[in-house]
Amino acid sequence: MSFGYTQALWLKESAAYGSSEDLSTGTRYVLPVKPNISVEKTLARIKTGHIRGTAGMKQEDDQLGIESVQGSFGGVVPCKGDFGIVFKNAIGKVVSVGAAAPYSHTYTWNDKLFVGFSLAINKGDATYVSHGCQFKSLKLSAKAGGPLEWTADIVGRTEVQIATVTAPTFPTLLAGTPYWLFQHGAFEIDDVVEPMTEFSIDFLNELAESDDSSYAIGTVARTLLPRTGYGVTGTVKRRHYKDATQVSKFYAKFLAGTVGKLEFTFVNPSDANYSLLITLGVVKFEGKTPNASDKGMLFEEIPFVAYDLDQATSSINVQDAQAAPVTATGAYDGAGA
Repeated sequence: MSFGYTQALWLKESAAYGSSEDLSTGTRYVLPVKPNISVEKTLARIKTGHIRGTAGMKQEDDQLGIESVQGSFGGVVPCKGDFGIVFKNAIGKVVSVGAAAPYSHTYTWNDKLFVGFSLAINKGDATYVSHGCQFKSLKLSAKAGGPLEWTADIVGRTEVQIATVTAPTFPTLLAGTPYWLFQHGAFEIDDVVEPMTEFSIDFLNELAESDDSSYAIGTVARTLLPRTGYGVTGTVKRRHYKDATQVSKFYAKFLAGTVGKLEFTFVNPSDANYSLLITLGVVKFEGKTPNASDKGMLFEEIPFVAYDLDQATSSINVQDAQAAPVTATGAYDGAGA
């Protein structure tokens, strides 16, 4: 009899797309995640019908066809640890600077991603390893009374099961405040602090995952999985404030179709070496008229879309006491597959 997970999730970057990385050795990144991990291998089935010797069709034959990996997982964003590897592979470019703590890691968008990664999950008495994975989406969210949380969706090439359980070291978290918490966060629009109650940001990757884009005759596994586009959307929630000629500043920008800059900041109260800053320099709001639902306050739900992500106006900056990740830019475009 087996019980759940003996280890959460860890990954190793690929040497080439789809390479079968050995998750028992080398540089592995451990992610503290919630136990509701869903990573599954899918198998398409080929069904064919045959004409009988007499009228009618014979029962269909059934053969295995294209295979793929689909998955989702998430957790609470740690201040210290290996989470930078998620930003790196979901965004596409990172520049790390500093000779001593705090080191500064700036993640920006790039047309190309890195070549992908293998990830492993221990379930019961076996290790399940998925190869040729890319992040399809990464969502960050926080609300009053909670931590900064993340969820990710991945697409992969294939999955194998290893009978001998592999267990890397567990992640080392800060001894003080190990996660980003709402009470240590701040929100700004156009460099002016605004109170808010909740936000979510979705970092989206358009992957070439369709049959004709990702597969080739001669194999059931993917031969390539590059990115063909990317985007960022999100939502901000707050109590309605009369801050732009007696109407909401967000609503005024929505009506006029003008852009704004959004900044989301988190600091660690017990260690000044750790901070997180998300800057979206060109944002348009797709809001709606604030509505009253009861006799209390008016609340606003403000959807937004970020533009010009390839410019110097938008980035994710993490400061911590770790020198990695190194300066790098994604270069994988599926060529040679």
